[in-house]
Amino acid sequence: MKKKSKRTLALLLISALLAGILPLSGSAQVQAADDHGLNNPSVTRDGVITWDCIWFGNYWQEDTNGDGKADKNDGKQPIKWRVLSVEGDDAFLLADKNLDCQKYNETETSVTWETSRIRSWLNGYGALQNSQSVFPIVFSSKQNRHTLY
Repeated sequence: MKKKSKRTLALLLISALLAGILPLSGSAQVQAADDHGLNNPSVTRDGVITWDCIWFGNYWQEDTNGDGKADKNDGKQPIKWRVLSVEGDDAFLLADKNLDCQKYNETETSVTWETSRIRSWLNGYGALQNSQSVFPIVFSSKQNRHTLY
């Protein structure tokens, strides 16, 4: 039971961290959001929320080779993003699925955000174990020009 609660807590933390890669005041920028017809979420009288969605970037989300796990050995699928808010040319997005599960750090030692492995994985700098950012893996160079992180 204790192991399951640790895993659940870890998944929640990773979800929060992945959501946190998008800046709060504009998040992932989509060029001329107004031109793409993106709208803020709407709520019906019954309380049903409807989000606009876009597909942007690609990541390993499904087991395409039959080995029981979605990883670098599989084909990438387009990422579905929910539009949480639109302000002018900026759209604040959240991936519709958890895209990955990474450890905060490789070892159980005292570590700060600045020296954590998860920071280097998200941003491409910091901890020595990993200097490759996830962004070039997820977004094409053209898509990366339209992304703020």
